[in-house]
Amino acid sequence: MNLTLRQGNDRPSPLTPARTRWAASAPTGRRLPTPGHPPAPSAVEQPALTMPPEFQAFCSLHQPIYLDYAQIHLEDAAAAADAVRKAFGDLAMTWPRILRCPNSTAHAWQTFTTRISPTRHQLLRLLYAEDSTNVPLAVRRAVLTITAAQHNILTLHCVLHYPLRDVATTVGQETGMVRSLLHSALRCLPASLEP
Repeated sequence: MNLTLRQGNDRPSPLTPARTRWAASAPTGRRLPTPGHPPAPSAVEQPALTMPPEFQAFCSLHQPIYLDYAQIHLEDAAAAADAVRKAFGDLAMTWPRILRCPNSTAHAWQTFTTRISPTRHQLLRLLYAEDSTNVPLAVRRAVLTITAAQHNILTLHCVLHYPLRDVATTVGQETGMVRSLLHSALRCLPASLEP
């Protein structure tokens, strides 16, 4: 059954189904609603989500270092920004539960690095790539012997040059623990690589 009744001015009547109540496309390619009828679902702005102030503060504090870490591992600024955005989305979805953790910053870092950190397979691929033939075998072996926590500390402190205090704040550990992880990781690496 066709409910479209044409009036003299060729405008659809109120009996026209809502999905067909649109005027011709505007020059911008967007469809304009017929006066008196609701806009298209895609033209309706989505409500802005208001996050708790604690989450906003957490994102403001950690976003730059999270983004730097992601860029080192993903080697593409757009992919890194997307990964950080998705990681913060993951955190936002579970934020009340994260706040109940004994160490919410450490839990958030773990959630983030689960999305970003390279797997052993990715490390092997990077270390044995054709353009990395100048990486000594001892370095390749050493990188595979350190833990994920040591890898994170080395990346944040030795590669990105963040102070140990900032690294500790980011990963949710005491500065002494971060210093210990750094020293144990450096003992695994050849002496020629130590900072």
